[in-house]
Amino acid sequence: PFTRKLGRYLAVHVRLGDFRKWCKGVDPVKCPTLDQHAQKVRDIAARFRLSTVFVACAPEYRNDTVAHLQRTSPGLTFHTFHTEGEPFRGHPDVVGMAEQQICIDAAVFIGNAWSTWTRTVHELRYTSGKKCSTDFLWGLDKPWCVTGALGVL
Repeated sequence: PFTRKLGRYLAVHVRLGDFRKWCKGVDPVKCPTLDQHAQKVRDIAARFRLSTVFVACAPEYRNDTVAHLQRTSPGLTFHTFHTEGEPFRGHPDVVGMAEQQICIDAAVFIGNAWSTWTRTVHELRYTSGKKCSTDFLWGLDKPWCVTGALGVL
């Protein structure tokens, strides 16, 4: 499977597009810039000694996002899930689920606090036994755990 090829990796969910439409001003938690994304990726990758990064991002923003991350994060290797080929072409719902599974399987995950997509990944990471210390949100310095939000101790 795809995740075995990646080895031990950091997965990130970069939410652009619809978020940019309603972001007002600069909010590093809700709407981080690509430079803020890159800084967080570098910091977390260094903290966990990871050199491979999987990027989950809408196809229309993927190329620019990955190019920026590569340019600003030397020493890290970036991967995406290519959706143009069979059996995924024309099935964005399946692609989204596949990307979520890749993020669930990651050693470390960074996502967006305002995204239900990210929230689902956090919940599934938690319920599959991933440590809360490996889950992060853009714009927050400490790990974030879904347990408080679920009401679980």
